[in-house]
Amino acid sequence: MSEDVTTSTQVSRDDSHCDEPESKKPRLAVTGTSCETTTPDQSDVISAREVTSTEDPDPKEAGDEVEGKEETEVTEEGVYMREHDMGITEYISTHKGFHAIIKQRYSDFIVNEIDMDGKVVHLTDVTVQKDEMKEKESTKPDSSHVGVVQTLSYIRVGGEDKQRRKKLHQAVREGFPELCSTTQDSNIPGCRVIRCEREKQGYQYRCGWPRHRPPYLKFVLYKENKDTMNTIDLISRNLRMKSKSFAYAGTKDRRAKTTQEVTVFKTSAEKLNGMNKILRNIAVGNYRYVDNCLRLGNLTGNHFTIVLREVSASDEVIMKVKDSMIKSGFINYYGMQRFGTTNIPTHYIGRALLQKDWEKAVDLILRPRLGEPEGIRECRECWQNTKDVDKILENLPKSYNIEWLILQGLKKFGLNNYFQAFTMVPRNNRLMYVHSYQSYIWNKIVSKRIKLHGLAVIEGDLVITKENLEEEDMSWEESIRVNPVQVTSANLQQYSIHDVVLPLPGYAVNYPTNDIRQWYENLLAEDDLKMGSFKTSHRDYSLPGAYRKIMVQPANLTCETCMYDDYTQPLVLSDLDKIKGVTLPENNSNEGKYKAIKLEMSLPTSSYATMALREMLKTDTSSAHQSTLNPCLQT
Repeated sequence: MSEDVTTSTQVSRDDSHCDEPESKKPRLAVTGTSCETTTPDQSDVISAREVTSTEDPDPKEAGDEVEGKEETEVTEEGVYMREHDMGITEYISTHKGFHAIIKQRYSDFIVNEIDMDGKVVHLTDVTVQKDEMKEKESTKPDSSHVGVVQTLSYIRVGGEDKQRRKKLHQAVREGFPELCSTTQDSNIPGCRVIRCEREKQGYQYRCGWPRHRPPYLKFVLYKENKDTMNTIDLISRNLRMKSKSFAYAGTKDRRAKTTQEVTVFKTSAEKLNGMNKILRNIAVGNYRYVDNCLRLGNLTGNHFTIVLREVSASDEVIMKVKDSMIKSGFINYYGMQRFGTTNIPTHYIGRALLQKDWEKAVDLILRPRLGEPEGIRECRECWQNTKDVDKILENLPKSYNIEWLILQGLKKFGLNNYFQAFTMVPRNNRLMYVHSYQSYIWNKIVSKRIKLHGLAVIEGDLVITKENLEEEDMSWEESIRVNPVQVTSANLQQYSIHDVVLPLPGYAVNYPTNDIRQWYENLLAEDDLKMGSFKTSHRDYSLPGAYRKIMVQPANLTCETCMYDDYTQPLVLSDLDKIKGVTLPENNSNEGKYKAIKLEMSLPTSSYATMALREMLKTDTSSAHQSTLNPCLQT
């Protein structure tokens, strides 16, 4: 399971190459990523009294029910989502936080995928190997076959002998690579013919694929300031292919420089390499042919290289925070990117879908939002006031693909047929909304769990250890098939908080046998839902659930400080920078007006780097808050 799913409804339908300028004020885009953790001694466990909370003043008593209804579900001016709205309220470390700016520039956030073998994926070569060029030459049509083409124009076969026809098609492909064969009806009753003709110029028939070459091209994709789905869509349309020919293990941050592996079906490296000449801030390379395509979840994590700017802490404090992170880790919250960046978070839409309130789900997507450009704002106001679908479609900006699809659905199925209209949205996007609601519930539950019980393991908890997964030969993405162990008084001392999991609500998961199960039921009830709401006749909204670790410890965590004067000065290099021979300016680490932290760490899949930064800085990572920290870039 990959949690780097794009949460914006703004998905491009054109070939625009526009890029966000580096001088734009900071916006957070959180990456999900996944890795094994080490277990601290029981003596390292922090008690419930020592856990820090960021809840509002005058909080409810500890025994009260989990807060459920959002108080910010309004669209009045100035209301944006903050961390506490998404259930993100607790800290586990005892140090004081310090000031730093996250993503002052998108180039301050670099993400490299970690493959299934545990290797960090890098783009190192953007050329096509010579052996492939030779192979291409060897597969050119043999002119000696030209005289045979007429005699192979038609082959008469039996009407019902499908296996014989299949063998003949195969023989044509192997014996005459430049020919393509199709089965057609003939004038003779009960008889069919196989028609053979030369490959048309400029069109790649599948029979032109080299016989001994594996069917998939695996390559490394590098992108800047673009989300994964839009990048694949852009490449596929330039190649005149369907985007479903491409597959990847997970989506990566938009506002970052990211590197990941992608597979594409029966496309040559030479053809794909042409994209390096025409696309900006995108690069492909490190080609090799493989037998199988990538699937979502085919990664073990992501490696992050992050620059924090305008740091206020001393080197001594920074090293103390680093040691705390290595020792104890951070709460495995779903980060703010999971819920979108507008004042209408995605879990509102997911909640409406689970409530089967299709009209509300559509309205939440189409209603006015804060801070949007005039063109889309006028379209949303038109929806709110007149619901004139034709007028909205005529003026809707091309980049708002989800809105466009829903409006097309309303036009096709009728203005009141909201359910059918919503089916026009791709399944992965529809799932994104309900998964977002699961994440919201999980965040709320884990916050109360940490607030009441700290980092102690308690009876009734559920645990899944590395050994549990290895015994079943499963990854974390398949953990739903593992029965977690229930903590009892007899085995309590065998586990630490790093073994404890909480379920994402669903119809196929087990729940803790302590009071936590009741928390789930109460929180769902506040949204007019119940445990059975996750099993429906609508397959796309029927959710089995999953298990998620409460805590995460970063692997390979390093950090160093440096000084700088100019915020536009790059402090780290991406893969493409290194290929181009870019070098960092010489800089005395003790000279400069501002201090920066250069941080590297690896995280497991579905864990969010910004939640690690939150624990270190003790600061709100929402876009609404981070933008206030950077007045020099606000316009």
